[in-house]
Amino acid sequence: LILQRLADTLAARMQAIDWTGLEPLGLDPYDGLIVASLIEREAKLEEERPIISSVIYNRIEIDQMLEIDATIIYALGRNPGEVTLDDLQVNSPYNTYRNLGLPPTPIAGVRITSLEAAAAPADTSFFYYVLINQDGTHGFSETFEQHQALVEQAKADGVLTP
Repeated sequence: LILQRLADTLAARMQAIDWTGLEPLGLDPYDGLIVASLIEREAKLEEERPIISSVIYNRIEIDQMLEIDATIIYALGRNPGEVTLDDLQVNSPYNTYRNLGLPPTPIAGVRITSLEAAAAPADTSFFYYVLINQDGTHGFSETFEQHQALVEQAKADGVLTP
């Protein structure tokens, strides 16, 4: 009964959202649900959900690897606390560091705000993000060089492990 209610609620939420914005990318509402699950795992702050969504779609549009740590954690079946270089080698269709495009299924349950962000991403030219504050704030950047500078600053600030 509880699982049926959850499934019905998700179906109703999915139907209430306009997914037509995904069509130019060759994506469908199920793909939108997968993106929403990535957003759900990556974003702590509500206001960042549409921005993280934009990064995902910007990468998809240019066939760039998504490289989302949450997919590695899902593939590992456990949260190592911090994803290591060894973890990035996990042989799994969910490893977005090794496989181009979206993972095959959602990696998490989603709330409505993640679905909305997946259907209506912010209009940005960002391709990268990194956690820059323990409160969940991310820094967003257009280039890899800008991204690396944010990563180094986050390490210096103790947000990321050096």
